[in-house]
Amino acid sequence: MKKCLRKAKRRGFESHLVREYLGLKLEYKHIKKRKEEKYAQGVRESLSRVNNSVEFWSVIKTIRRKGFKTGKLDMETVENFYSEIYPFLQPEGVLDRGGDLVLFSGTHHQYMDEPISLDELKRAISSFKNGKAAGVDGIICEIYKNLPDCWLMKIVELFNHILESCSVPPALAKIRTFLLHKKGDERDPKNYRGISLLNTILKIFNQILLNRIQRYVDEEALLPESQNGFRRGRSCTDNVFVLSSAISINTRLEGSKLYVAFIDFQRCFDRVSHEILWCKLYEMNISAKLVNTLKSLYQNASFSVRIENRDSRYFAITEGILQGDVLSPLLFSLFVADMDSFLTSRGASGVNISAGVDILSLSICR
Repeated sequence: MKKCLRKAKRRGFESHLVREYLGLKLEYKHIKKRKEEKYAQGVRESLSRVNNSVEFWSVIKTIRRKGFKTGKLDMETVENFYSEIYPFLQPEGVLDRGGDLVLFSGTHHQYMDEPISLDELKRAISSFKNGKAAGVDGIICEIYKNLPDCWLMKIVELFNHILESCSVPPALAKIRTFLLHKKGDERDPKNYRGISLLNTILKIFNQILLNRIQRYVDEEALLPESQNGFRRGRSCTDNVFVLSSAISINTRLEGSKLYVAFIDFQRCFDRVSHEILWCKLYEMNISAKLVNTLKSLYQNASFSVRIENRDSRYFAITEGILQGDVLSPLLFSLFVADMDSFLTSRGASGVNISAGVDILSLSICR
């Protein structure tokens, strides 16, 4: 088609050449349309055959845009942007954080403090899906799943040493962040979403801590009934239904009003105060050993940004909870768990929908 067009231009657009070009152009459109319809039909058939979420997302990934396009970002711009939020990690890998040397003590718990077992490690490893990207160390989950018991016991020894010493090695806590463009100017780092990749061995260790802390949180009912986000077996749809019912009941009379507050936290995970979080966990009687271990993890955590096959300098994570970590949703839920009681104790009693039942609606969006 292009050759025919060039030929027509050279010959002054002779009528028979123009007709030939237009015919080829029409044929191209028909072929393109047939191929698009065939591709769409193939996607529909693939979706109709899926039996689980893994198969569903594997099909979706084939039609999504691929890759992290950061070609218009330069390393200096990225480093300057993140250095306004996080300090650069010093060459020796240690950052003076003042009060971080204070350790918690006095709170012990049987199953939260007991040594990690081989079975516990295996359960944590098996909970991770295959096909996930590796962190800085380049070791994927499938490798851990195929290790013999004698090698897994070495990991058990490492984890128990970390738990007993309450000290996480800085190498385990190194994170690599990729930038995914959302919208807007591609030269502005603000228009990118960070995708963080943690070392798989750290994710396994944190999964063990999550299982222990989650068990205690459930037994002690530390999360309010109003909190349905980040909780297994629950859904924010329940909150939407309750809110919808409250609106219907309290606005059924002409002239009645109902006020609802919605809070949209900007960078909510990134702005959690570490010291306040540790104090809240300790006040909830979560094991001091686990709190100190998490404290050490965050003291030693650092991240670099990957731009066009190059890594930036490392930044120390001085605030916020780790992106991409299995523990982070629970830590954030515990961080805001007292918001409900804080508001009700100050007169925000909510909307009465039946005898003795008040609904306090506060939607927190991330």
